[in-house]
Amino acid sequence: MNAAIGFLPQHGWFEQVKEDDVHIYQCAFEIPNYQDGLFQALAVPWVEKLAKAVDKRKSEFLAGRFCAKQALARLGIEHFTIEADKNRCPQWPDGIKGAITHSNSRALAAVTRRADVLGIGIDIENIMPEKTMSSVRKAIVQGSENDFLDSEQYTACEATSLIFSIKESFFKAAYPSTGHYFDFDAVTVNTLDRSNGRFSLTVNQDLNPQVRPGAQYQGQFIFIEDKVLSLLLI
Repeated sequence: MNAAIGFLPQHGWFEQVKEDDVHIYQCAFEIPNYQDGLFQALAVPWVEKLAKAVDKRKSEFLAGRFCAKQALARLGIEHFTIEADKNRCPQWPDGIKGAITHSNSRALAAVTRRADVLGIGIDIENIMPEKTMSSVRKAIVQGSENDFLDSEQYTACEATSLIFSIKESFFKAAYPSTGHYFDFDAVTVNTLDRSNGRFSLTVNQDLNPQVRPGAQYQGQFIFIEDKVLSLLLI
């Protein structure tokens, strides 16, 4: 148990962003304190594909699955092993929509039973340093989204990181019903209101019968220390 505490010094329910009947569990994790025996100690099934992975990858996987285990338990689902498809997308129990995210030191999982929700996306990102932002900005931020980089509300690094997180959340929400990859230009972020932590976006591509061009969605975001987190239901 001491090893588990050393690896997961803090965990619990995340309530800084909220949606009705959506349960979010989070943890902080320490990669230097990782060891393979923690999978058994935390009752998270080991998967053979991790055998040759580095400790960073193992830590992220373990922390994310631990959070998902706690979130599913709140819905009364115990002892469920979350498999992954060929593209590493988690496979959730029937009737459950969920998503997992992690940074280099924090992981979260969000789940819901809501029948009116097609998918859920949650994503946490470290705020990009200037050099990284400059090299990836054009791939992530497109068209009118560039206006956010000149906004008084955000630095260019914050805005780029936030837009990246939002588009990652959208991908996680849409991919399970779409079944294929799509690029950052599949959606346009229209608004980013830092005062209330709300964003909106418009879909640009025909992704599936329920997610069509012109569809608009709203979600939430929050800056946490040197990170940004977004949450989106579609």
